Amino acid sequence: MSLSVVIDIMDFFALPEVFHRELLKKVNIADRMNLRCTCRAFEKLVANSNAGYYESGKIAPTRDGRFFSVYLGDQQFNSMHLSEIGLDTFLQFQNRLFSRIHFNDFEIKMSEYISTQFIREFTEKFAIDSLHFSASTSDQLYRSVELMGDFPKSTHNLAIYDFAPETEAFLMIPPLNILQMYFIKQGTPDNRYEIPTAIFMYLQQNHSSVLASYVRMNSEGFLRVLQLCSNGTGERTIRFLKESLMVASWLRDYGVTEDSIVGDTCGEFLVIKTNIRSTKLRYRNCFILFSGFNWVDDWATTVIVTNFEGEQVE
Repeated sequence: MSLSVVIDIMDFFALPEVFHRELLKKVNIADRMNLRCTCRAFEKLVANSNAGYYESGKIAPTRDGRFFSVYLGDQQFNSMHLSEIGLDTFLQFQNRLFSRIHFNDFEIKMSEYISTQFIREFTEKFAIDSLHFSASTSDQLYRSVELMGDFPKSTHNLAIYDFAPETEAFLMIPPLNILQMYFIKQGTPDNRYEIPTAIFMYLQQNHSSVLASYVRMNSEGFLRVLQLCSNGTGERTIRFLKESLMVASWLRDYGVTEDSIVGDTCGEFLVIKTNIRSTKLRYRNCFILFSGFNWVDDWATTVIVTNFEGEQVE
């Protein structure tokens, strides 16, 4: 007597389309690439489906402009030729992977070798919560600002490095969540670029967080910065570099000295912490940390100011 077993094979494509859509949101990028190769039906389904939510993504060229890399969630595409053919080939490939994708954070490192039009086509199917740009030339800065307008629902961050923008360039930057300015090639205090106090104060009022290298500022200017931070609405953070001896001069102008101890009140300043490498103060509702500070050695001090309610800089 023989026993025969009949196995029913489910027809995946007979299932409702809503099932297909929800299932494909859970399939990662690597598996989507494999799935689309199984048959024409899956190839079409993958291309026309939402890839779901990913924490981060990025597009970045190499310094020499020969290659570029793309990070889409869990998948990295490295060392692709940065040419018109290479960029077009990647766009065609990406268009076969999804019809929509959502990132919490996405970073675009601007390059003279990648056109604004390509970036627009590359991000056309993206939903992005927080969009980050990096610019190392004036042209890249202007193009970054232009592209921010394509994502009005996103929060925007911008990193400027290796060059010092003209004043009008600073003024045309729209309100950002974080503005970073790293002018690495600065030289000595006599010839390096320092952001003028007036521009820094303008940036401070327009952006939630301003992180900079050196700022040209005296004790009176820093006091105005503190007043703006204290009176501002919403959470604000500023950070910049200043020589320790200049910071020591500021503190003495405010009545804080080497002999001040925790709990001392010096005008509107309260000493919260003081040790050999840092000093923490409170001014109104602002917390100020001078990290790497020393009263006698002229090394770089990192100045951090926040007005986070219930929080202190560490």
